[in-house]
Amino acid sequence: MHSSTSFCQKRAGLTVEAFNAQTETSQPSSGRHLEEEVNLGLRLFGFTNFRTGQKDSIMRILKGLSTLVVLSTGAGKSLCYQLPAFLYAKHCGAVTLVISPLVSLMEDQITGLPAGVHGACLHSGMTQTQRDSVVSALKDGKVHFLLVSPEALVMSGTAHTSFPLPGHLPPIAFACIDEAHCLSEWSHNFRPSYLRLCKVLRSRYGVTCFLGLTATATRSTARDVAQHLGVGDDHAATVRGAAVPRNLVLSVSRDENKDEALINLLQGERFRACPSIIIYCSRREQTTRVATLIRTSMQTEADLGVPMPEPPTKKRRTSKTKTSAVTFDPAVWTAESYHAGLSAAKRKSVQKAFMAGRLRVVVATVAFGMGLDKPDVRAVIHYSMAKSFEAYVQEIGRAGRDGQTAHCHVFLDSEVG
Repeated sequence: MHSSTSFCQKRAGLTVEAFNAQTETSQPSSGRHLEEEVNLGLRLFGFTNFRTGQKDSIMRILKGLSTLVVLSTGAGKSLCYQLPAFLYAKHCGAVTLVISPLVSLMEDQITGLPAGVHGACLHSGMTQTQRDSVVSALKDGKVHFLLVSPEALVMSGTAHTSFPLPGHLPPIAFACIDEAHCLSEWSHNFRPSYLRLCKVLRSRYGVTCFLGLTATATRSTARDVAQHLGVGDDHAATVRGAAVPRNLVLSVSRDENKDEALINLLQGERFRACPSIIIYCSRREQTTRVATLIRTSMQTEADLGVPMPEPPTKKRRTSKTKTSAVTFDPAVWTAESYHAGLSAAKRKSVQKAFMAGRLRVVVATVAFGMGLDKPDVRAVIHYSMAKSFEAYVQEIGRAGRDGQTAHCHVFLDSEVG
């Protein structure tokens, strides 16, 4: 089996009706017509304009050029692989492999796709029947992109995984590595299985084109990841957007009494109308104490009649906004802790309530947030400082993913000079 190293040089009609009607006369071998198809594909996915970095990375991948994309959380990195994967599948019958570190992230990527765009995933939480069904769909060319964990791919061909061997897959257009900073030993959440990933994809599956996606890469991490992807010192191969989304309002303070400062912050103009808030702490016991502090202090203020304005209502720039299922009451302050020491059932209950809008504040360790797909988080507060700049950027990136204004605050540790 061979990898598709550049966009197929044959013409093919696209089967999604509206898309097909406008591309039936296009010539994919022509740069101009290829760009027209990419622009039409954007509309197929429900958007009216590209965000920073999206079009550049998509065009590079369709030319068979390995690329590292560094865009903030919520900046639309998924489109960078979904759109070229769709075009490769329709024109060449090729599949795109997407390596993702968490099952929750995989599931998110295959929900809400437009009609005619097909994604699937293979992971340990699936039954054998479900896995067999996905493999069958792959062989029949019914899957445009397949999400899989790095461990499953690295162990392909062993008894520990059901990932198909070469010869049981269609041609591979390119491989997309999500959370690509995990490739680098400089990263704060380096995963050893990622180190073997590119080698296995090249030697075992014949992949020659790679797309790396990350929101949290310092310059040193980006250089390291670029080497793994095979783009070396080619600066054009790294597409980089702003490290921090422009809709985030950032602030910082150093306070003698952090508890008092936190309550004052939540009562202040910026935060008192925020319906969904994440507060990060460094220790488990801290999350429990701070959640209790908020429940008692803020509810007391509400009972005393402290005015709480209605939250602002603005429309998102693009479609696909998810909204909370519960009417927001700014006078009600519900808060729960979340950390790895809680039972799986309790963690699931807290996350489900937060996602549904029934829980206003989650006070958590870094165990909360990876794979969280809640566009209307209005605030992220660091009661404790993040472990690194990479971690900070990743954590505040969970706020304002719907494009509306969101607020982020850091309480500096007293020893920080």
